[in-house]
Amino acid sequence: MPEKNEIGLFLYAVHCFKKLSESEFVLSRSDAFDAYTILSIPGLHIERLGLKALARYLRVRPNLLRLNLSDIDLGNAIFPQIISALHEQSELKYLSLRLTYIEYNSKSGHLLRDFLTAHSKITELDIAFNSLTTKQMKHVLTGIKNNSSLKKVDLSYNHFDKVNFDILASILKSNNKIIQLGLGYADGGSVLPDINKDWGPVFNALNKNKRLKSLDLQHNHLNLEIHGLCKFISMNQTIEKIDLSYNKFTEKELKLLLAALRKNHSLRTLKIQEQGFQTSEFDKTVKRINAELKSRVGDSLTSTDTSSEDSTQTFDPEWMFKDMECPITSEIMKHPVLCTLDGRSYEKTAIKSWLEEKQTSPMSRVKIPQGKTADDVLIPNKALNQFIKQVHQNRTDFSNDEEPKAMACPLSGKTMQHPVLCTLDNKTYEKENIEELLKKPKILFFQKKIPYGKTLDDVLIPDYALQGLIQAYSERNNNSGESLALPGFK
Repeated sequence: MPEKNEIGLFLYAVHCFKKLSESEFVLSRSDAFDAYTILSIPGLHIERLGLKALARYLRVRPNLLRLNLSDIDLGNAIFPQIISALHEQSELKYLSLRLTYIEYNSKSGHLLRDFLTAHSKITELDIAFNSLTTKQMKHVLTGIKNNSSLKKVDLSYNHFDKVNFDILASILKSNNKIIQLGLGYADGGSVLPDINKDWGPVFNALNKNKRLKSLDLQHNHLNLEIHGLCKFISMNQTIEKIDLSYNKFTEKELKLLLAALRKNHSLRTLKIQEQGFQTSEFDKTVKRINAELKSRVGDSLTSTDTSSEDSTQTFDPEWMFKDMECPITSEIMKHPVLCTLDGRSYEKTAIKSWLEEKQTSPMSRVKIPQGKTADDVLIPNKALNQFIKQVHQNRTDFSNDEEPKAMACPLSGKTMQHPVLCTLDNKTYEKENIEELLKKPKILFFQKKIPYGKTLDDVLIPDYALQGLIQAYSERNNNSGESLALPGFK
């Protein structure tokens, strides 16, 4: 961590960062430059004077390599100053303006276009979750087209129209640098599809693109573009990873995707996830897709026999995957921990690294309380860990009358419907049962008491991962959410 006198004016001016301490941002020294080359201050509430100080710092320290300003309100009047200062950063390789509310500045598209056109060394750009208008995105895409160094670009959750897609298509045809592209929520997060949007030019360009390796297309109503999508998948032989989650695919459309996948020889990851309950035929097709991918990447948790459509599946854990995967790594968790900031469960190393860098929950954007560390808001999720271990050790999908022990409340022995993790003992209980117990005046059940000034809601954190597994289990066994009696309890 740098000495205060080394960053002078910047630290002096950031008094308006709401008592920002040096530990709340990252400045690291590179041997190649006599300056700090990484500046990461995501999620901080910065007043106007602080933003001006930031712009001033960017102008006087021109050797930054990475700059992360995500989840900071850059404001209408300040953003031009920030971009103007960035023109001094000739060595900048990574820039994140994710969720910075720049859509409220009518000039943001022009400013980003000019910045991208002028910078020949930037390789990573993240402007996701800004809801930029189609007009603003037109200028941004023009800047990307003019740039020859970008390799990773995330444009998710911004508004695209036909003109934007035409520009994007021309980029994909001519650009031989971009290997990773985020286009999720290309309608700005709208629930209804845009009937005037045409993905055709984009898919046609992707058919022959030989550079792109990873593509995010989640939440795009691509069920309406299934034929163009399938043609792209079957023709492109260099793409390795595609996220098609939440595109409202039907069973018929999934089968078309499976047929396209079998013509593709490069894909290693094809993520398909939908909300709500799906039919058995839908799930069966998803299993076949996963089996096809599994045969390419080797053994994994999935073990599916696809020798025939009528073959009997001895191990079918697909229904569990969504809630057993870490939202950050998209892999089955080995050491799950529950984050008290959002009630979600993550792989321990992944969420700890995230919180130490960003200081906010990846799901709820809630900040770590002042004076607390990542370890203070992470609790081992013993119930979820028990569930995952039972799946691994017994290689069970709970279709053979074996009960998921982790779903039973320790107090009642019945399957929980609203599991909560109690911070007094780090165990998971049915919410109603544990609340009733804790309300008793002379409870000796726990070694710890509810801290003074705290309520039940403060010590009982919803366990959404376990709740998701319970709901999926109930639906799979046609129990409609009714309590399931577990062995050994009455």
